[in-house]
Amino acid sequence: MPPNLASSDGIAAGLRDVVALLRQGALDAAATRLAALRSAAPREVRVHQLLAQLATRRGDASLAVRHMEDAHGLAPGDPEVRRQLALLQAHAGTSLAGAGRMREALSALRRAHALAPGDADILRALADAEFRAGWPADALAPWQSLLERDPDEVQARLRVGETLHRLGDQAAAVACFREGVERQPRDAGLWLALGQAAEDAGDREGAREAYRQALALRPGWPFALACQLALERGDAPDDAVALGAGLLDDHAGPSMVDDGDRALLGYALGKVHEARGEHALAMARWQDANAARRRAAGDPDPAVIARRVDAVIAAHPPGVFDHAVPSPAAGDDRYVFVVGMPRSGTTLTEQILASHPDVHGCGELPDLAMLASRFGDAPGTPTAMAECVSRFTAAATRRAPGGARRLVDKEPLDFLNLGLAARLFPRARVVWCRRDPRDIAVSIFGENFALDEPWATRLDAIGHFIVAQERLMRHWQAVLPLPILELRYEDLVGGPESQARRLVGFAGLPWDPACLAFHENARAVQSPSRWQVREPVHGRSVGRWRRHAGALAPLVEVLAAAGVPLPD
Repeated sequence: MPPNLASSDGIAAGLRDVVALLRQGALDAAATRLAALRSAAPREVRVHQLLAQLATRRGDASLAVRHMEDAHGLAPGDPEVRRQLALLQAHAGTSLAGAGRMREALSALRRAHALAPGDADILRALADAEFRAGWPADALAPWQSLLERDPDEVQARLRVGETLHRLGDQAAAVACFREGVERQPRDAGLWLALGQAAEDAGDREGAREAYRQALALRPGWPFALACQLALERGDAPDDAVALGAGLLDDHAGPSMVDDGDRALLGYALGKVHEARGEHALAMARWQDANAARRRAAGDPDPAVIARRVDAVIAAHPPGVFDHAVPSPAAGDDRYVFVVGMPRSGTTLTEQILASHPDVHGCGELPDLAMLASRFGDAPGTPTAMAECVSRFTAAATRRAPGGARRLVDKEPLDFLNLGLAARLFPRARVVWCRRDPRDIAVSIFGENFALDEPWATRLDAIGHFIVAQERLMRHWQAVLPLPILELRYEDLVGGPESQARRLVGFAGLPWDPACLAFHENARAVQSPSRWQVREPVHGRSVGRWRRHAGALAPLVEVLAAAGVPLPD
């Protein structure tokens, strides 16, 4: 160490040397010099700032944050140190989010925002991470803050509207997008978002007009065209159908669409042809759509769901619930979980219940699956249990009237998470919706499911999923300490009043005739069945599989091998 390093002049000279070394890229020499400076002047703020800069240059974001936290601890009132710490926290959070470590990313980004609440870039990074993490209530505030700063920013408006949609506030989502198109009437993306929100809110004409506006601004846009076709179905204009077919049939021309758009158009055109009675053409379009989706998102592996069900069953042997961590909601009997295969009648079941004056329909809440992903099937401590109960209760009651005696969560795939549901709410009830597997499969195969559901893109994979679901539900019937009602779709549409009375009675409620007038319920419905449940009960979809029997061999073989009975 030079003899004068402990003096103020020596420290200043040493700091200048370090800055020069960093500029030259001499990181090892800079590190040696900084170590000496830190030993001589441990309370020198600038030393810790340069240590943070060195760590950043070496790619160690967490170490950079620690050094800058030391600097901030020595100079908590220095706005520049505070800003630098916020930026480092934000950088670390963004890196963690990119690595899929969302809990750590959110922690870092929240600290960064608290340090620099006026920094729009940090706020945007936080908003994006909150949105990606999946908790819509946490994501709404930062996106709203960004939108308040700039009401004409399209990305912020789209995120606010989509978050409101996730929260089940369809009226607010529509209002958000409507304000957007009023401010920026030439933005096709905002018109498309308005159309989708209007559909969920039950406004068919509003959705139709919004899609028309989007297509007028972007002629031939596959996404908007697919939305229009799926909405109109048998009433779709011939020119729109011809345009969609032309886009799909042009495999090499300038209008060739990618596999993502190809899937969207194929699903929608299939619905048009099905509604027109052109069943072979409908199946051909769905085959093409699902092939495109597999190319874009990957092939399904039936073993994945089988292994997952095996793991759930293994984790829930008889008696496992006898030793669960006590739930703070042990006396809460409001919850009804409607589960089963998608397209098995879950939306109709919820709509019947939600039409009862004492019931609130929560829609398809993602929260139970998210809690299971974070905490597993069995929160291991009272603190974890309390957080799970608090999170789920907040989501389920977000728009519920105060006097609601029952809260219905109709996320179909929560059949995978009923172990957690039973631990959180040991007085809950479960409705298992069932339907002819062939009708389920045809309906799923022709629907635009999420990219992370590859099993929906092949008929044999759908069959394996049905088998796994059946196996797990039979296990739950044997071990779950919750009552489970099996409700068959065919029975419900064949005898609506008797089955609706059975359903309402199972929920522990007195009969109310409003449950048979469910189609008059104006509540928003977020599922592909949004339009069907706005009609009186009908059996037109029963036996739909017969129109496509020739294509169902891969499905039937899987079901037969597993011994799944098929109705005559």
